[in-house]
Amino acid sequence: FDYFGTNRSILAIVEDEKDLVSGFIKSTNRAILVENNTSDILRSLKELEKSILEDNSNPLTKYNGESIAKILMSYIREI
Repeated sequence: FDYFGTNRSILAIVEDEKDLVSGFIKSTNRAILVENNTSDILRSLKELEKSILEDNSNPLTKYNGESIAKILMSYIREI
């Protein structure tokens, strides 16, 4: 979750690309999603390398530390 707020590339290895967590990861358009098998992982690592070389990082600011802290502080103020 914290990685979504960084400018680092993300490789998400999942057991099932159709489950809810995979759906969330896909919806962010922030990670390369791959099922947990050797051929798909190797293919995705090559794709990730290309993305890094092209500097295709797009951090989601709503997941960075500052944004999360603001949300937590708003909840604390409500208590």
